[in-house]
Amino acid sequence: MIEKDETMREALLELKLLREREASALRESNAVLNGLASMNEAASPDGAVPRLLASIQQSLGCDCVALLVGPSGRGTISHTTEPALEGLALNAALGARQRPMRVSDTALMERWQNMPAALRRYRAMLSVPLVLSEENLSAILCLSSHPDVFTRDDQRLLLRLSVLAAQGLSTLLLAERNALLASVIDGSAASVAIADATRPELPLVYVNNAFVALSGYDREQVLGQNCRFLSAESPEAPERARLREAVRKRQPGTFTLLNCRQDGTLFWNRLTLYPVCDASGLATHLVATQTDVTAERAAAAERDTARRRLISALSA
Repeated sequence: MIEKDETMREALLELKLLREREASALRESNAVLNGLASMNEAASPDGAVPRLLASIQQSLGCDCVALLVGPSGRGTISHTTEPALEGLALNAALGARQRPMRVSDTALMERWQNMPAALRRYRAMLSVPLVLSEENLSAILCLSSHPDVFTRDDQRLLLRLSVLAAQGLSTLLLAERNALLASVIDGSAASVAIADATRPELPLVYVNNAFVALSGYDREQVLGQNCRFLSAESPEAPERARLREAVRKRQPGTFTLLNCRQDGTLFWNRLTLYPVCDASGLATHLVATQTDVTAERAAAAERDTARRRLISALSA
């Protein structure tokens, strides 16, 4: 009888452990799915990160979730569910970006007392590193105003969610760099046009403000079109033939072409072409810069005429 009772207790204990593991796995799966849904519902990369942090806060039941980013020496809280922590600079002594950390009571950490006051009020911390690049070290921090609230299961869950956080932050950083690059190009005095090199007609997918000013065409009129609409020369003109060959081979080059603005004004365009390739070496886009060299050519023609007249006069 005693042996049967012992067997029953062991079976019940094993069943309890199995249910706990299933519950933990279900919790992790739901947290990951909720995190993905939060990021996908965001209207932009800038909105995806805050939504993900809010989802992590809900999944872990903590008071605050924050992202720590920056160089290895110091880090700054760049995104957080607690506005009071936004922009706080933390020193490297925290160690959150080197290894996972689970602190039951921050009051027992001497280095925690050197943190900003807005951070010291939290009594428990859970953190895992985010690997974005060798230069850009990051971490995700979960904070609670009560001690002894984070468990090993919470740490395992945060490690899974950190993959989503790293993806979201990488996408945001890439979007910010692209926005900065687009702003620089759009504000440049040099005319820039970009064509899709993966499509047969090489349609324009981007032109900057300088291109609009140079050509007289609005963006809506040129996007989706091949840039040959600017040409005022015969297709058989030597320079146009040389340009076609460079485009066909996806090779860089510089060409001087006679072009026509929307109002019918002719001008000489010095076009510099270069391809943009993907990781496999396939050219995905062709970038062209345009410079109006009409005055330069006119000045050169005048110099040539003056030189010929001088030579003729000296000969006479």
